[in-house]
Amino acid sequence: MEQKGGLDSPPLLYWGDSLAGITKQDKTICIGFVNIRGFGASSTSAKNKQFAWFAQQYGFDVLGTAENNVNWKALPIGDRPFERSRGWWPLRHVSYGFAHSDPSMASISDQPGGTAVWTLGSLVHRASDKGSDPIGRWAWTRFRGQHNKWVRVVAAYRPVFNPRDLNSTYNQHLRLLPPSSPDPREAFWTDLEVQLSSWHQQGDQLIIMLDANDDVRLSAIVARFSVFDLINVMYDSSLPSFDQPPLPTSSGTLPIDGIFASRSLVPIMRGYTAQGAQLSTDHSCLWVDFSSTALFWRSPPISYPRLLTVTSDLPRSKGGYYLHLLVHFLLA
Repeated sequence: MEQKGGLDSPPLLYWGDSLAGITKQDKTICIGFVNIRGFGASSTSAKNKQFAWFAQQYGFDVLGTAENNVNWKALPIGDRPFERSRGWWPLRHVSYGFAHSDPSMASISDQPGGTAVWTLGSLVHRASDKGSDPIGRWAWTRFRGQHNKWVRVVAAYRPVFNPRDLNSTYNQHLRLLPPSSPDPREAFWTDLEVQLSSWHQQGDQLIIMLDANDDVRLSAIVARFSVFDLINVMYDSSLPSFDQPPLPTSSGTLPIDGIFASRSLVPIMRGYTAQGAQLSTDHSCLWVDFSSTALFWRSPPISYPRLLTVTSDLPRSKGGYYLHLLVHFLLA
């Protein structure tokens, strides 16, 4: 990984383009994702301040997180996401999910798993709706564009196989999924595909950010997303190449984190940081810059006035009609 930084931000090790900090381009929307490895149960946790600083310093408009590792339901109101983020940024919006109905975790504040989508700055005004999977495998925020154009940003987490730890994300899902469901890791895909199908049919442009706990370049994973015309915007073969092989996005040896987006959304810049760069986690922060025009602007359909037929043979009637028509177009 190379090393580079913006003028007002510490240097970051990175793959792809450099996350240069608050010097980001105008008219772009920066969307990122990181497995945060836990926020801490208290709003005074050092991780909170670190995350808030990182999001603002590096110009993020939306930042998705996975493995928040907090049972938000077991905390006082002041320690829950919206309240604890008060003062982090001038404007904020948050959507989050976790396995809130697991009776085994009812009184335990440190709960593995969970996802969130954090929005900051002026993009908050476009946040129209939010939601999450009932067991916290994904959370999403839906943004309104012009002329019925919508963008849905999703942060997702597929659990690692861990049957030994009774409180692991894997075992939480095993307890909460219907008995007829497949293994939690496979159920993640089957259930997400149902959601993707619904969102796709609504005509939403989609940005799916996830920790797949598998190589996101695998043909099986790529094929699942391609059904919905989603591509891996980090290193899809149809996009301009960096001529760099993808590097691990976690402490392992594979790129297990990815961002898949509708094919119509071509990134301006993209890349990811080295693991733990400016954040206390063993994962990279993935990020993509999109044009705000591509995300939110759509030209309205052109409608032409219906021309009336003149049935009178009187020259005066025809002359008056054509004069009226000329004035209409000049003033339009």
